[in-house]
Amino acid sequence: MNLAGLVASFASLAAVDAGSAVLRKVRSLGWYVVAGLLLLTAYIAATAALVTWLATQIALWAAFAVAAGAFAILAGAVLLVAARAENARERHQREVDAARHEALLSAVAAFGGDASTKALISAVMLGMASGAIFRK
Repeated sequence: MNLAGLVASFASLAAVDAGSAVLRKVRSLGWYVVAGLLLLTAYIAATAALVTWLATQIALWAAFAVAAGAFAILAGAVLLVAARAENARERHQREVDAARHEALLSAVAAFGGDASTKALISAVMLGMASGAIFRK
């Protein structure tokens, strides 16, 4: 593998169409806002209905206490699920980074077998630069 081949392979890795990805995210953001407002409205109505019904069964202060306790338990469950999902995402990102690092080392090792020291240093510098670009 020569320097041009190595540069071409790194260029193909970096050829991410960021503009269209951002445009898709902006377009879908509006739909997420509308859905979020509708869900918030449904949440408020359901909470009001629950507390009103509970107030007919038990004292008003007890109805609010039951609703608050239930929502606190639900919030804890959501936070637990979110923490587990974040841990899984971080573990996956570490695996991706390790695979990318291994591929870079393999490319540099394959490139170094038939190249001069100057070309090898250039490949290492290119790898470091691409690592800085791809790191999030």
